[in-house]
Amino acid sequence: MVAQTLRIDSRTGRFAFLMAAAIAGLVGSVLAQPAMALNCPFCSAEGKTLTQELNEMDVVVIARLEVPAPPAPKDSEFAGEVPKAKFRVQTVVKGGDLVDEGELIEAFYFGDPTKGKLFQIRSMELAGALQWSSPTSLNQRSAAYVLKLPKVPRSGPDRLAFFQEYLEDADALLARDAYDEFAIAPYSDVAALKDRMNHDRIVGWLADSKVSPSRRRLYFTLLGICGTESDVPMLEAMIRSDSREQRSALDALLACYLTLKGETGIPLVEELYLGNPKSEYQDVYASIMAMRFHLQDVSRLPKQRVVQALRLVLDNPQQADLVIKDLADHKDWSCVERLVQLFLEAEKNKTPWMRVPVIVYLRRCPLPEAKQHLARLEKVDPEAAKRATLAAPSPVTAPTDAPSKS
Repeated sequence: MVAQTLRIDSRTGRFAFLMAAAIAGLVGSVLAQPAMALNCPFCSAEGKTLTQELNEMDVVVIARLEVPAPPAPKDSEFAGEVPKAKFRVQTVVKGGDLVDEGELIEAFYFGDPTKGKLFQIRSMELAGALQWSSPTSLNQRSAAYVLKLPKVPRSGPDRLAFFQEYLEDADALLARDAYDEFAIAPYSDVAALKDRMNHDRIVGWLADSKVSPSRRRLYFTLLGICGTESDVPMLEAMIRSDSREQRSALDALLACYLTLKGETGIPLVEELYLGNPKSEYQDVYASIMAMRFHLQDVSRLPKQRVVQALRLVLDNPQQADLVIKDLADHKDWSCVERLVQLFLEAEKNKTPWMRVPVIVYLRRCPLPEAKQHLARLEKVDPEAAKRATLAAPSPVTAPTDAPSKS
């Protein structure tokens, strides 16, 4: 899917957007996983969590700056070792067999030279010696947080219950770490936290314009779990808003809305985005991501109704390729004639990227007419046929109940 959508369209300037989406991680890329193995479907971790870093290291300590690093010689010919600062180990979080409390250690540090400042410092043991990393500044509260991490349950909703208390914390380090823990957690664990979520606090974060879009995606996901029908008017107002700020994290917003509104909410998404030729590309794309979430087993929406909504995107040749794989994955074979038309009109519509996914779809389709069209289209554009072979080396054998033209 990523390779399929990374195309340059100089007239619409979409390449940069698509590249960013690919780097961030497409929700569609997780569709091959079992539903309960999904992580937060709209969240991407900002970095490694403190626990991940702790697990990767041989030693983790909390130490105080005792002797700032002396200035490096100004002599341009100086080739000696860069001076290090000295730290006194206050608490050993991990690796007590390799370092002792009260021990003096050295590490590169060029920040605030105030003596007594707290830091977390990590080390790997290499060739029998400890190689200390650059220190991470802490305060008393964040130091206490780091000390608690080894005691937090290793997985499950009880683990997330600890981190949810630090979401949007005033300490940026703790807020980021808590967010990242939710971003990498299995969706099933997040859903199991439902009865312990603070609904009103989540709604407050969604109303706060200072909350970043990435965090909003998480909070919409949480609201979709713990929210009720009473939240629907607020969500609908955001969806209809002319403010891009209000509609930030639109993919997660729409997924949350549909979760709480149910099947009767699909027409609004069709009207504003999927079936609206004037809708901006990124909004259509976000809508597709929301629909893909509801093609998971975690959703109660009828799958065929969701597929029907995605089918509307075929009416926009510039964006139609984004849903072709979804239609095939869910055995919607009602689009054969429409896709053949899009293939043949690719030059007129200036949509050459359309041809490969159409051929892949036809190769997967079990209907006799699909095979007939395929033989003709492969002669029209042999290069597209070759690229389709790379994208899908062998046709997917459809089960006997697969044909569907409804």
